[in-house]
Amino acid sequence: MTPHSGNVPAVPDDDDPAQRPFPTSICHGCAHLRLTGNKRGSIFLQCGEPSRPKYLPQPIVRCPVRRAIAEPTP
Repeated sequence: MTPHSGNVPAVPDDDDPAQRPFPTSICHGCAHLRLTGNKRGSIFLQCGEPSRPKYLPQPIVRCPVRRAIAEPTP
C-alpha cells in the first residue's frame, strides 16, 4: 500500500492485481492513470489525459488514448 497523506486512505499497490479497484480495467498499466482516494476510504481511478474526463465509468475495456507504461530496460 502506498500512502498519499495523513488524511487520505492508502491506495492499493498497483503491483498486486487483487488490490486494484476495477481489476479488469485497462487503465491499469496506462501512463495516464493516477489512483486517488478520499477520507471515507473510497479509491478512484483518475485519467490524466487532458482530452478525457477525469473520472471515467469503470471498468474501461478500450481506450483510444491509452499509453502503456514503458517497461524499464535492464
